[in-house]
Amino acid sequence: MTKTHSRQELLDIIWSKPTREVAEDIGVSTAAISTYCKDNDIPAPPRGHWLRAEGKRVKKPSLPPRGIGKRDTIRVGGSNGYYYSYPEPAGLMTMEIGPAPSFQPSIDKVMETVRQQVGKVAVPRDFSRAHHLIRRLLEHDEERRIKYLSASYHSYWDAPYFDAPYEKRRLRMMNALMLDLHRFGGKATMRDKNPSGFSYKVGHQNLYVTVDHPESRRSSWMSEELATRSVSEPIVISIGQGDKDKKPQRRWIDNGGDKVEAHLQDILVSMIVTAEVEFRDDELRRHNWLISRKEQLIENERKRIEEELKRERERNEADRKARYDGLLLDAAAHRQAEDIRAYALKVATEKAAVDNAAAVDEWVAWALLQADDIDPIIRMKTSGTIARAPEEIREHQSSELRRKADELKPLLEKPRGYGAY
Repeated sequence: MTKTHSRQELLDIIWSKPTREVAEDIGVSTAAISTYCKDNDIPAPPRGHWLRAEGKRVKKPSLPPRGIGKRDTIRVGGSNGYYYSYPEPAGLMTMEIGPAPSFQPSIDKVMETVRQQVGKVAVPRDFSRAHHLIRRLLEHDEERRIKYLSASYHSYWDAPYFDAPYEKRRLRMMNALMLDLHRFGGKATMRDKNPSGFSYKVGHQNLYVTVDHPESRRSSWMSEELATRSVSEPIVISIGQGDKDKKPQRRWIDNGGDKVEAHLQDILVSMIVTAEVEFRDDELRRHNWLISRKEQLIENERKRIEEELKRERERNEADRKARYDGLLLDAAAHRQAEDIRAYALKVATEKAAVDNAAAVDEWVAWALLQADDIDPIIRMKTSGTIARAPEEIREHQSSELRRKADELKPLLEKPRGYGAY
C-alpha cells in the first residue's frame, strides 16, 4: 500500500529503530528504504549504528534543505517518479486544507546560488572528453560512415549524422551541457540516434532541452538539407517549450555575432533552476487540485444524500399508496364476503325448492368458507393483523398492470397508419 511521508517524518522513523524493522513496518525492502533516503537527501544511520551501545551511537542529524527540483514528500511503497495523477489523501472531504504553499529562497536567490556552483561552462573543441551518451552517438555514426563509404552508391540516407560542421557544433554544445549537468548531479537520457536535444532530470523533475536549428525536422535518416547546412545557420536552445514569459529564461538563439555558446552558463543555470520552478508550480497545482477535489467530493456527497432522500420519499410514497390500495382491497373483499354470505343464507332458506337438500347444504357450507377466506375481518381474528402484507399489495398492483397491458395488446397489434381503418 502506498503511503506518503514527509522527509522529516522519514528521518524520524529511520533513526528510531533498525532499518530492517522500519522496512517491515512500512512494507518495503531495506534497499528501498536506502533508495528513499539517497534520492531525498535524508541522512541514514551509518552501518553498525544499532549494534553499538546506546551511549556510543551517532546523534541523529538535522534534516538538510530540500534539493533543487525535489519534493518534500515521499511516496513510500509507490513510484516516486513523475506523478501522472496526484495521490488523493484519505479523508480529504473532511480534511482542513491549509494556505497555498510558499517557497524560500526566491527563484532569483536560487539562480544566484546555482550560478556560483556551476561556474564557467566551456564548449570542448573536440570529443576527447565526451559524455557517454555523446560517445554512443559517435560510435553509431562511425558504423554509418563505414557503411556509407563502402557502398557503391553514396546516398544521404546512409550518411553519418554528425560530419557536417553545423552538426558537429550542435553536438559539442550538447556534450558541454551534459557533462556539466552530470557534474551538478543531473542525469541526461537520450533515445534517438539523430536527436534534436536530450531529456534530463534534476531532482524529481523530468525536462527536455532542444539544441537545434529553429526550423529543423529530424528523422531516422540524414537528409541532404541537414548534411549541407551551413555552419553559419542559427542554433536555438530551448528548455521545454521555450516559453518567453517564464522565469528563468528558457530560449536562446544565435543573433549575429552573439552566439549561444557565449550563454552556456546561463543556459545550464536555467536548466537546473527550471526544475525548481516546475516543482513549485506543481506544488501550487496540487494545492489547487486538493481544493477543487475536496469541493467535488462534497458536491458528490450532497448529490448522493439528495438522491437517497429522494429514493426514501419515493419508498414512503409507494408504501403509502400500497397501504391505501390495500385498504380499498380489504373493503371490497369484505363487501364481497358479506354479499356471498347473504346469498348463501338466502339459498339455504330456499333449499326446499330443490330435490337434493344435502347438495344445497354442501354448497352453502362451501360458499361460506369462500367468504371467510376472502374476508379481512376473519384474517384479523386468526392472524392478529389488520393490514395486508406489502408484498401481497405490490403483487396485486403488478397483476393489475399486467391485466391492463393484456387489455392493450389487441389494440397495439392492430395495423396503424393510413388506411388502417
